Amino acid sequence: MAGIEIPVAEQSPLVLALLTVIQKLAAENQDLRDEIQRLKKTTTRPKIKPSRMLKPRPSSKNEDGSKKKQPGSQKR
Repeated sequence: MAGIEIPVAEQSPLVLALLTVIQKLAAENQDLRDEIQRLKKTTTRPKIKPSRMLKPRPSSKNEDGSKKKQPGSQKR
């Protein structure tokens, strides 16, 4: 059977019947999952980007320790 190896000594009619039931239920389960995906009209889970709030803010200081001036802030 699919992926289940049962020794010949343990293959009773009951065990074989239960394996058949397991295979049918697994196939039905997969069919239902496929139908749910079709009804939701999605193929994969949505990709959620990580929050930008968790990133540390870049430092606004130069190498010499002084703060950078924003563009357009110089007096003319």
